[in-house]
Amino acid sequence: MGDSEALELTKRLERVERDVRRYRVALAVLGLVVLAAGILKAARPAGASGTPAVIQARKFQVVDGAGRVRAGLGMIGDDVGFALLDEAGKARAVLGMLGDDVALELSDKAGKLRAGLGNIDLHSPTGSTEHRAASSLVLFSEKEKVLWKAP
Repeated sequence: MGDSEALELTKRLERVERDVRRYRVALAVLGLVVLAAGILKAARPAGASGTPAVIQARKFQVVDGAGRVRAGLGMIGDDVGFALLDEAGKARAVLGMLGDDVALELSDKAGKLRAGLGNIDLHSPTGSTEHRAASSLVLFSEKEKVLWKAP
């Protein structure tokens, strides 16, 4: 391997590691939000301060100051998903449950899949599909080619 190839590979790996750190922060924030919601629900008995004990809906959306949807939680048929969207409305982080399969997909600002965790499907140029196990992690290049996968 030449010096330029090694340098390019090092740069790509640094970008992937930086993206993974960002996604970990986003997931940590999501976890804290879920934890806080659970703590608030437990700390507030049903009917306290006129607060309903249960709120039900098929879809929830969080909008920014300009009214753009930035996060959503909802049902699509019998499946459920949570998505974080950028200012352009592109889903950048999606956590979904399709049947018994659970997957987390992280995309770049162009909307291209960059990382997948869990039960994701890998589509090859030949048209075949590889369904990944729940314990799998796959990292993709900017051209949506598999860089690394495990197991």
